Amino acid sequence: MEKTRIAKVDNVTLARRGEQVDGTLHLTPHHLIFSHTPPISPEDHTKGVITRPRELWITYPIIAFCTLRPAPAASRQLSSIRLRCRDFTFVCFYFINEHKAREVFESIKQWTCKSSRIDKLYAFTYQPPPPEKELNGWELYNPRKEWARQGCLDEGKAWRLSEINVNYEFSPTYPALIPVPFSISDNTLNYAGRYRSRARIPALTYFHPVNNCTITRSSQPLVGVRQNRSIQDEKLLSTIFLTSRSERPLASFSATEKETDSSSPEASQVMVPELNNAEELEDDLLAAARGDPEDDRSIYGAQQSNLIVDARPTVNAFAMQAVGLGSENMDNYKFATKAYLGIDNIHVMRDSLNKVIDALKESDVTPLGPSRDQLARSGWLKHIGGILDGARLITRQVGLTHSHVLIHCSDGWDRTSQLSALSQICLDPYFRTLEGFMVLVEKDWLSFGHMFRHRAGHLNSEKWFQIENERIGGDPNRAFGDGGGAGKAIENAFLSAKGFFGRDNNSRDSLADSDGELQNYDSDTPVKKPPAPRSGVSEKEITKPKETSPVFHQFLDATYQLLHQHPTRFEFNERFLRRLLYHLYSCQFGTFLFNNEKERVDCKANERTRSVWDYFLARREQFTNPRYDPVIDDNQRGKERLIFPRVSETRWWNEVFGRTDAEMNGPRSSPAPSDIPESTVLTGIETAGTNSAGKMTDVSGITAAVTSGVSKLAFPAERTDKPTEIEVSRPRSPPSTTPDSTTTRNVKMAAVQGAISKRRKFVADGVFYAELNEFFQRELAEEGYSGVEVRVTPTVTDIIVRATHTQEVLGEQGRRIRELTSLIQKRFKFPENSVSLYAAKVQNRGLSAVAQCESLRYKLLNGLAVRRACYGVLRFIMESGAKGCEVVVSGKLRAARAKSMKFTDGFMIHSGQPAKEFIDSATRHVLLRQGVLGIKVKIMRGSDPEGKAGPQKTLPDSVTIIEPKEEQPVLQPMSQDYGAKAIAAQQAAEQQRLAEQQAAEAEGGAETFAQE
Repeated sequence: MEKTRIAKVDNVTLARRGEQVDGTLHLTPHHLIFSHTPPISPEDHTKGVITRPRELWITYPIIAFCTLRPAPAASRQLSSIRLRCRDFTFVCFYFINEHKAREVFESIKQWTCKSSRIDKLYAFTYQPPPPEKELNGWELYNPRKEWARQGCLDEGKAWRLSEINVNYEFSPTYPALIPVPFSISDNTLNYAGRYRSRARIPALTYFHPVNNCTITRSSQPLVGVRQNRSIQDEKLLSTIFLTSRSERPLASFSATEKETDSSSPEASQVMVPELNNAEELEDDLLAAARGDPEDDRSIYGAQQSNLIVDARPTVNAFAMQAVGLGSENMDNYKFATKAYLGIDNIHVMRDSLNKVIDALKESDVTPLGPSRDQLARSGWLKHIGGILDGARLITRQVGLTHSHVLIHCSDGWDRTSQLSALSQICLDPYFRTLEGFMVLVEKDWLSFGHMFRHRAGHLNSEKWFQIENERIGGDPNRAFGDGGGAGKAIENAFLSAKGFFGRDNNSRDSLADSDGELQNYDSDTPVKKPPAPRSGVSEKEITKPKETSPVFHQFLDATYQLLHQHPTRFEFNERFLRRLLYHLYSCQFGTFLFNNEKERVDCKANERTRSVWDYFLARREQFTNPRYDPVIDDNQRGKERLIFPRVSETRWWNEVFGRTDAEMNGPRSSPAPSDIPESTVLTGIETAGTNSAGKMTDVSGITAAVTSGVSKLAFPAERTDKPTEIEVSRPRSPPSTTPDSTTTRNVKMAAVQGAISKRRKFVADGVFYAELNEFFQRELAEEGYSGVEVRVTPTVTDIIVRATHTQEVLGEQGRRIRELTSLIQKRFKFPENSVSLYAAKVQNRGLSAVAQCESLRYKLLNGLAVRRACYGVLRFIMESGAKGCEVVVSGKLRAARAKSMKFTDGFMIHSGQPAKEFIDSATRHVLLRQGVLGIKVKIMRGSDPEGKAGPQKTLPDSVTIIEPKEEQPVLQPMSQDYGAKAIAAQQAAEQQRLAEQQAAEAEGGAETFAQE
């Protein structure tokens, strides 16, 4: 079938940042091109200046989400196509003809998905301009040349390049040449590879030229529940950590004094970096874990403290043992200390970026800036700060304490690449140059097997193309998530939700933290090397939305933070990083199209495509930092070899999001408080014990006392016999080890932990309810969703969903509600058959603000006038028994200027607790051609003793007037004796009164008869 159904469409309106221009839309095999001619100014018209048409080029692979909104025939509106691109470009095209809009949508969909073939991308047909033809970026990185530059291959340096993987049979995701210790044979490497996930053994990635210490990287070990071990892996890692022992320049240097005068010139030269409280705490934690006496302070380099860095949270690392993976048992690695960093996995990072996109998603139709509160709630800056803090820890270990560091996460190609590359940027000035940064990306990202094709989603997915009125389920706001079908949408929402019943259940790697893939390893059987994946251009390469994640984007963002904090230490500028992020998704070059080095070699990428470095080297002057100072002088402040990130100064990279600095970071005159907490990235430290059981346990002697907002640490006097885990709180003062205060701290800590547990449960309950309510508002809008109720009992948890159309909530034969029940039970770890989901029908639809808000929304979408639609909703609500109603519609209602229209009727309260109990409110947004309209409906309900149509209580200011009872006239005095005589007298009086009344009526009737 021909992919291009229509190649050119005239009279198309482009909306971007609230501005609209008319032009022509062209569809080519690789680009979407919008051309328009700007209006000629009077001055240019008098001068005879010819205005050239302007063009907007959008390459298909950069499209992250595409929505077609066909307009109803009676609405007198235009059909539109909204595009959200991965470089944060948001545009909307309006079409006069709905048929052409559908043809354009189908053509974009076909060209973007590319029939799931990598060789159909633009990189395989791109013809570079003459300046780029003279360059060959594929030859920029030479492994032997780079390792020779670092000096690890010099004679006597104890390192060699192993060719065990020269055919990519040992580890398909590793480079062909692997730097390993000289004394380790390939046979040892072969056995060690069986103990590491995907045979990604500890391999050298950085060699410090001064102290000969190293940064190595690997994947997680195959420990399993039986605590498997590998003698070859232990030997390999021990040999790596001993490579600098004999040549350490400060090994024989000892401190003569415990304290140094900081005012002397010598002291100012030695103490170049200023350690903050978090860094001092890290030193104290590592020293306590090793059992070093606290009063035995030595200078950096006098004692090595080799470190194994596990980038995952502690809980997630130990949970992987259930599937045969896990983390090192430190009883077998007594020569090192292990630190957990608590960096979340790819799924959490993807959800965080999606929340940022939610804050920016309306930038095609409105010029307003994003909500800074919504940006802060995304957690993006917190994740960037955590990665920078981990890189700072590794930089200090290698550059200041002269120690070796091994980095790994799960498979060792996402978080490991981030930490390794950022640490090398801080350690080596060469990687802060233009060519050096390119070499760093080639070495630590491309050569060591970061899965660019999976993480970037180059081949796209048909789930990211939706027709608005035909969409049943899915979240249209998620640019990288699943968008097809209600079941998938429900699954995505619950997988991205924060935990409710688990302590640390805010990511999915508590189940399988394998950076997107669950590996089927079995610890009970001998572990075999994973087979090499088949590679070839003829193989179908379907993009899995759950494997996409902005990992490389986070690395570039973290590099931007270093560039902004140290503007004179980088040769390249911010535009270089921004354009590199663009070409990550543009698929114009072959550099970022493959998952590993083997795939690039099999596809002959260096012969069939061009390197992205050709683009930058041919335009070098555009990406050079004019403030760059290449002078290195450790004795002069600001020109040291080492640089350290300042996590508290992490800011939004506003240029990459297409926003101004004031919109993202606030005005400079009044800077907003930082979203990054001043705490260390460490979540746990583990060392070997004398009689360890091989499992991490809590340490009763290590406590954290929190008094008056000040956090302190109390370390035990004696070392424990088991591996220790140190939980890190916010540091503000040096560690305190006074024995007299230990008991007091323990008592206070117990009280604080109890209060924190109650507070956490209260917050978790609220978060769980809020996320359920928000999700159902989005997914069950067409079903008239009105609310959710959660009832928790010791045996079962009932979740009641209230909606006006319960049959659609239940689905055909109850299929949809069963899917919801299964997903909730699986995600939140309910025991089997302990959760039930019910659909309750809203008894009075007119008193439901959500239902009426959706009704008004669909009326506006169908072209009904705003005033008429609002009066219709207002009348229906008041006729349903409401005491008052208020409807507000805001936006560009009838003119270009935005305004608000309010419609009220009845009685309405606006403050106090009754406003929360008696008023039901809802808010919705509707996208029309003139822009986004905001809808808010408030309904004042009356009191209902049964609690169905309103609260059972009455309003506090309501007054009930009770009619007095009919009083009986006193015919004769009556004594206070209520005996038989009094009763008889009362009955006689009553009979006499009745007789008199009958006689009077008879006389009146006789008179009337006589008159007639």
